[in-house]
Amino acid sequence: MCILCHQLVGQDDWTDAALGSEAHRAARDRRRQVVDVVLRYYGLRFRDDPVASIGMISDGKGRAEVASGLAEIWPATSRLASSVIDPLDPALLKQLDGDDDQ
Repeated sequence: MCILCHQLVGQDDWTDAALGSEAHRAARDRRRQVVDVVLRYYGLRFRDDPVASIGMISDGKGRAEVASGLAEIWPATSRLASSVIDPLDPALLKQLDGDDDQ
């Protein structure tokens, strides 16, 4: 499905709900930052459209995938990386926690 068609048919993702008194946009900004940090570990980038529920994952080599909501990010990422991406990989979590000894 093209991006335009998806925008017309798109649906809300459960992760788009605001948390407590946090504004909807702030919640999306925080989620975008976290996803981008995780994908950078695998050599990928994540950007999303602030007015729609789609995201773009790219590999820096010209290949890109569109993801509708958080659930589609991991399969799209695995296709671009040509391997299974595990957002709970212990090495990734260690690096994100700042405990990487490298």
